[in-house]
Amino acid sequence: MNDSVRLENRIQISYRYLHPNIVFISLFGLVTHPLYYAYLQFSGGGVHDSLTLRIVSVAVVIPGLFHRRIERSRFGRFFPLYSIVAIAVALPFFFTQSLLTNAYLGGSDSQIQTWQLQYVFALIGTVLFIYDRVVLIVVLVSSTLVALMLHFIQFGSIVDSSLLQNYYRLIPFYVFMVAAGIYFNRNREVVHQEKMAVANTIGNTIAHELRTPLFSIRSRAQGLMKYLPRLVDSYLNDQRLSESEGAIPKGKLRSIETALRDIDRDVETANIVIDMLLVSSREYPFVGTTRENINATDLVIGTLDRYPFANEKERRLMSMCLDHDFEIQASKILLEHVLFNLVKNALYHVQKTENGVIQIGLARECRIYVRDTGPGIPQHNLKKIFERFFTTTEVGQGSGIGLSYCKQVMESIGGKISVESEEGKYAVFNLDFPQYEK
Repeated sequence: MNDSVRLENRIQISYRYLHPNIVFISLFGLVTHPLYYAYLQFSGGGVHDSLTLRIVSVAVVIPGLFHRRIERSRFGRFFPLYSIVAIAVALPFFFTQSLLTNAYLGGSDSQIQTWQLQYVFALIGTVLFIYDRVVLIVVLVSSTLVALMLHFIQFGSIVDSSLLQNYYRLIPFYVFMVAAGIYFNRNREVVHQEKMAVANTIGNTIAHELRTPLFSIRSRAQGLMKYLPRLVDSYLNDQRLSESEGAIPKGKLRSIETALRDIDRDVETANIVIDMLLVSSREYPFVGTTRENINATDLVIGTLDRYPFANEKERRLMSMCLDHDFEIQASKILLEHVLFNLVKNALYHVQKTENGVIQIGLARECRIYVRDTGPGIPQHNLKKIFERFFTTTEVGQGSGIGLSYCKQVMESIGGKISVESEEGKYAVFNLDFPQYEK
């Protein structure tokens, strides 16, 4: 893995931690920059405050208010990097530049101390918002260098007695403070990683212990499926056996072949569940996942071809509507598992009511939907349905990880999963993918 890929993975990890609070951070920057500018002007401490840089800082955080929509657009793949850059501009860059300007142009001690305190606040905020220490250091160093370069362009110097006294002299303190923040973040990270490592170890051990007998069962079932038809035909053609007392009825013989196919299908389903459990137990399950260009029509058709339907009756419940084709950039196997989950859920609820049909189709704006005319979903469950381990199925019929897994996969590629339902009539799950330029 080269350095650029490693850095991209670190940015993705930082964005994963930033994601739940990105709207709050954007609102905070949107409100505090103009309010604090007004306060400093009123109190007399903002003599050398830059309204232009304040406006730029506000502008760069505004897209965070619409991050979900942007993540689904063709710019979604760049948004994690943009969010890090926005924090860099609104916090360390702005306050470094402002402190340098005020320290160089001079002013009262109280004014300079005000900017020093603001700079400390900016460093603390940056440490809190950017989780990965490598990305944090890159942001702080690059923001400082850009601020120094801009200061040199504006004033022709970055070495001055006022700067030495009011900025450079305090650099060891700032470095110590950032290092302390990284240390405490690192401790939190180590504890968290140890918990995840234990969970992964347990999960991998259980998966290994389950996969071994499953593989054996599947191999033997496939071996029997290879030779059983000839054995059955030989039995049926042997007149003495077919007429003897206690002979096996023809229907029972044929049902043995069906049972073997059912065993093979159930093993495939069990392996899919194991894969989802392992993915769900990882801290960063999709970081570094290889993406490929996928045709949406091919994805839907291939998924239904591979889906382990119990019988032809189940297959006839499904229909496809492939009018609006589009391209997806993601891991094909992950998306197949997402569709497997949605089809499995739809089949369960439709067959439970013994009524209804299922349609899987493509819609405009890069959407795949799975719609069933089963019992629908109660309104009070709609907000909880994507939570891990939440389930409304009967005991033994579901673990509550399927839809949570679907949400993880979709968010990992900058997409979104949503549900619409009317109880007693229908439920439709929508997969919205980022729109990419071809």
